Amino acid sequence: TPAQTVRFIDPPRVEECTVTLVFPDYTQLPSRVVPLQRIVGVVGTKAQLHFRLNHGLVSGAISGPEGEIQTVPPNVSEFDFEVELTEGTTRYSMAGRDAEALALKPAEWKVRGVPDSPPTAKIEAPAENLRITKLAEIPLDIRVADDYGIAEAGIVLTINGKEHRLVHRTFPDGKPRRVRLEYRLELERFGVEVNANVRLHAY
Repeated sequence: TPAQTVRFIDPPRVEECTVTLVFPDYTQLPSRVVPLQRIVGVVGTKAQLHFRLNHGLVSGAISGPEGEIQTVPPNVSEFDFEVELTEGTTRYSMAGRDAEALALKPAEWKVRGVPDSPPTAKIEAPAENLRITKLAEIPLDIRVADDYGIAEAGIVLTINGKEHRLVHRTFPDGKPRRVRLEYRLELERFGVEVNANVRLHAY
């Protein structure tokens, strides 16, 4: 019988995708590697995707919102794709064919940009407005929080329009998301007079 030839073919597919999130400079956050299924960051973050296929495509493209299309470099097994996160969820997909006209196994992913909410500062103590003597000692308890970390926090006392910074803390070695500030306020040190306008705020 005549000899028969068997040729094995390997359809194109994504073997690996590395995603690096590069956060906006103002956040002072280090870059972070995340799974393709969890591309989430503050608006303005850049998602840098590095794809590795089992072999190159003759033709291919990445499709995004509103018909955006980026061509996949032909005949290479590795390439990069970058997108800047905007508010909300955006979906992407990649399609293409190799030299055997075999279609790329479907590759889809989504990215989500979330707005950077302003930090919050809550005065836990004193819990309400006070009527006190000028010799009073008042324990202060302040809680500060931010979704992407706190660079600095503090407590300011204002007496008749003049500010006195009671506490100021910075966090150069890391940006905690929650900070607690405590201070014992001795009014006598500030020469507070009767009926003075005294206010307290945190930042």
